[in-house]
Amino acid sequence: MTKVQYSFAQLGESEIFEPYLSSELKKNSDLWKPTEFELPLNDPGLAAAFLTLIQPDAVFYVPRFSGRSFESKAQII
Repeated sequence: MTKVQYSFAQLGESEIFEPYLSSELKKNSDLWKPTEFELPLNDPGLAAAFLTLIQPDAVFYVPRFSGRSFESKAQII
């Protein structure tokens, strides 16, 4: 049986996906978790370059929650 190596990237608040990755998958995969300092997500060109460079099999992305945007949406409704 051959071991398969997977590559994942976690961006934004995607840590919520970690408990759902099996221990076998965690053992046989690379998990890229750049910090906001390393990869500012407000620069789509930089994020695209990062993903092109590492070519992950899957990307887990949850945008960061901003209370201010929630309040502005709540006021519109």
